[in-house]
Amino acid sequence: MTAFGVAMVSGSLVLGVFAGAIAGMLTASLFVILVLGFATNQVATGLALTIFGTGLSGLVGVPLIGKTIDSLRRSACRCCPVCRWLASLSSCMT
Repeated sequence: MTAFGVAMVSGSLVLGVFAGAIAGMLTASLFVILVLGFATNQVATGLALTIFGTGLSGLVGVPLIGKTIDSLRRSACRCCPVCRWLASLSSCMT
């Protein structure tokens, strides 16, 4: 959700990817602090963070429901067969 939100607001897919990576690193860092620093159970901590992340994304992501990134279709790569196939799928859906 972080990557989509940043890419939609900024118009830059690269910034969206970096924002998503940073959000993932922060979540992983929180997991490490809880498990190694406070010696919590890994399974319980992972499940708790998953439930927390799902709820938080549902709460914060409400304004993003139904939104699209307009620059995504224009900047699509056409060099490899996978990208061409994905582009053909997106053009069939519109």
